[in-house]
Amino acid sequence: MIIHQGHNSLGNHNYNAFFYENCEWFYHFHKNYELVCAVSGEVILTLNGTDFTMTEGDWALVFPNEFHAYRTPVSSYVWIGVFSADFVGEFDTAVRSKRTKNPVFRCDDEILAYLSDVLIIEDQPDLYTLKSALYAACGQFMKKVSLYDAHKETSFIHEIISYMEENYQSEITLRDIAKLYGYEYHYLSRQFHRFFNMNFRSLLNIYRADCARDRLIHTGDEITDIAHSSGFASLRTFNRVFLAQTGMTPSEFRNRL
Repeated sequence: MIIHQGHNSLGNHNYNAFFYENCEWFYHFHKNYELVCAVSGEVILTLNGTDFTMTEGDWALVFPNEFHAYRTPVSSYVWIGVFSADFVGEFDTAVRSKRTKNPVFRCDDEILAYLSDVLIIEDQPDLYTLKSALYAACGQFMKKVSLYDAHKETSFIHEIISYMEENYQSEITLRDIAKLYGYEYHYLSRQFHRFFNMNFRSLLNIYRADCARDRLIHTGDEITDIAHSSGFASLRTFNRVFLAQTGMTPSEFRNRL
């Protein structure tokens, strides 16, 4: 689980593309665009709290700073390309204050053949060919989906996530955040659940468990120390949350490294 992907938030001509088998990513966001193609199988894209099922041949475009996640019900093979706005400058200008209620679309046959030859490959194309292909994909997006004006509808989510990243080691609650930013608690709670389909405590524990998982991999620290420094009040809670997220206890996870 990565809340903010810094490597996908870099500046000019930042591009990377990978294939993923049985694609699984927890909620994350970044400053670049994300183009997705379901090569085979079925993958569920969750965008700003809404699920969209993608099957073979479906494409989707995620805008900068939109919260999104992926999960695979059975099996999937997915291509994901992340690119900075300067690759498609005119498109970026046109959609900068827009959003779509459904980011999934199908490409016309001739465009699909071109994108398959240029993008859905292991090797990265040259700069000008890459720009051409990304513009072609964005053109299909504009042709196939409906856009509407956004009104900072996700700003409070970014505030919550930023606060959680900075304070996850402490005992924090959604009430604390509501008070800090001047939101009515029950409104904030409803909106949070709409976006994440879980309560704040659950998301906080998932984030803490992921931080602990990283330390289990990269340090030799005692598990009890890792639990406490990751914000868990007790080793028992840490074990329960970690087991639910990974299918293993922290000890079992470390022993498999």
